[in-house]
Amino acid sequence: MNFTPGPWTIVEYGKNPDGTPKFYGIMKGSISIANLGYCANENAANARLISAAPELLGACKNARKALAVALLAAWEGSTDDDVSQHNRIKELDTVIAKATAI
Repeated sequence: MNFTPGPWTIVEYGKNPDGTPKFYGIMKGSISIANLGYCANENAANARLISAAPELLGACKNARKALAVALLAAWEGSTDDDVSQHNRIKELDTVIAKATAI
């Protein structure tokens, strides 16, 4: 499954009477990734999280690789199967699979 590669940016649309944006768009150039309706503080936080998704996925993949290498080095005689049973590796594998549908 492919997704639109990052970086993604946040675009504010319109203004409410209090000056806050009416809604946020998450964009990659002219491609709309997501839109968040009426913008309370929570929607601004959600927009920041969504826009960071590609970088977060990359960081998870890199952290998984680095942790696996460290565990293999620390556990003499361990195998990739041993490493895959470590709780943090399982957690990273789960979230990477959720993001990539693999």
